[in-house]
Amino acid sequence: MIALSKITQQSISFDSLIKVIKTVAPLQGRMNLEKGPLGTTVLNDSLRANPASTVSGLKTLSEFDIGTHRKFAILAEMGELQDPKTEHEKIGQLITKLKIDYLVAIGPWQQYTADFAIKNQMPSNRVLWAKNVQSAATILKPLIKSGDLIYLKGSLLRHVNRILLLLDGKTVGCQAVLCPFYHPCEKCQYLKKGFNQ
Repeated sequence: MIALSKITQQSISFDSLIKVIKTVAPLQGRMNLEKGPLGTTVLNDSLRANPASTVSGLKTLSEFDIGTHRKFAILAEMGELQDPKTEHEKIGQLITKLKIDYLVAIGPWQQYTADFAIKNQMPSNRVLWAKNVQSAATILKPLIKSGDLIYLKGSLLRHVNRILLLLDGKTVGCQAVLCPFYHPCEKCQYLKKGFNQ
């Protein structure tokens, strides 16, 4: 509101302001709703992951009303944490309090998220752990159905978005849990053959 007030003081019309606002695109990987593989919808929040943004994203996922369809939280590891075990456990505990049907936890630290979700009464057949995105895609493919909502979250260098490529039938040879590259997987020279760390 303050920004709007200042802009209108500069003799910029409200209509001009609205035109400019309509051209602003959200940052890719920051809570973008996208058409997903196999008729799903993806809430893509895969650019960065820390405890606060993960909690916020999971709560947002929980609030979506999608009727009889299901909600999947696909979580890769949160990076750069002082106490990663405890922070991942807290996420597992939180998920059990939200309206989320499935948890798919990817990577070694996410094992703690999965374990804590089960300890806190999330049905074990709805908590899935995978060592990498390939394993996660194999687990997910027979489960997801058209109309389901997928929340995608993980630190940028975990490149959790590869799971969407796999579910879409594309070849992904890279099995790195932690990648040294910041560019999108779709443009990576190692996507098909993999990267040796």
